[in-house]
Amino acid sequence: MKLKINLNADVAEGYGRWTMGNDKDIINEINSANIACGKHAGDENIMSNVILLCNKSNVDIGVHPGFSDIEGFGRRRLNLSEKNIENLIAYQTGALLGIASTLNSKVTHMKPHGALNNMACEDLNLSKAIVRGFKAIDKKLILLAPTNSELIKAGDYYGIACVEEGFADRAYMSDGNLSSRSLEGSLITDVQKAVQQAIDIANGEKIETLDGKKIHVPAKSICIHGDKQEALNQAKSIKQGLIDNGFDLVKLAELDS
Repeated sequence: MKLKINLNADVAEGYGRWTMGNDKDIINEINSANIACGKHAGDENIMSNVILLCNKSNVDIGVHPGFSDIEGFGRRRLNLSEKNIENLIAYQTGALLGIASTLNSKVTHMKPHGALNNMACEDLNLSKAIVRGFKAIDKKLILLAPTNSELIKAGDYYGIACVEEGFADRAYMSDGNLSSRSLEGSLITDVQKAVQQAIDIANGEKIETLDGKKIHVPAKSICIHGDKQEALNQAKSIKQGLIDNGFDLVKLAELDS
């Protein structure tokens, strides 16, 4: 029996007439799409268009909520109350579910974006606010979150189905967190290096960290960021590399089946 793995990517991160990434082609290479919901990027028309692309390619549709920070692309840390975080997540979850309903499409999962995601990985109370925010809209959504994070603990606390993810195109630190984007080498642009990191994560092998250690990243889903020039080439190569190494690429709900 083949081992199962999921490939996900963050998409729909343009705004109005401004385009970010090659959503149409990247969606053909993945199993699950995390769709921006209008706060850090995206809008109602982009959400609708990307959902149609996902439907055509039989790809999972997921909520990808971020801070209300279009200027900073949701990558600036903002200090908000837990209730404000809960409202922020509920607002964006409701937006995507509403657009999906007009297309008779099902939303399957939720993955926070950028600084919100990074902060939640470190803060259990913040993570619980995020889970409450989407749980109030649809408690059946799968939480897609980094391995061993406080987000996973919050999902478990509220009885939410969780899938742990690792990153093929980002460097890690020895504490298991992603390295800061301000550090040289934090973004993995070399295609073969990204492929090898994806294969190592999928196989449960240790990966080398930016600070010279080796760690396990036990993940069932691997993320490829769609907002960079190398994204499509990396996505194609990672997909083929996993297939060549005997992996069956599946949707999130199929990982345990």
